[in-house]
Amino acid sequence: MYKLGEIIMYSPKDVCEAFHIGRAKCLKMFKMKELHAVRLGKKLLVSEENLMKLMNSGKIL
Repeated sequence: MYKLGEIIMYSPKDVCEAFHIGRAKCLKMFKMKELHAVRLGKKLLVSEENLMKLMNSGKIL
């Protein structure tokens, strides 16, 4: 977890652990635009807001 000002960002590893999914599934979700991520330097990060949208959509089962 990274905090950028008031925005909380999560790494793909954090997302995998939170949703109990594999890294490949997580990266596929980024590629298919099911989960929006931004690249900061070499890091790929997902905002807490985007995780909440994904949870509310029910796409992860």
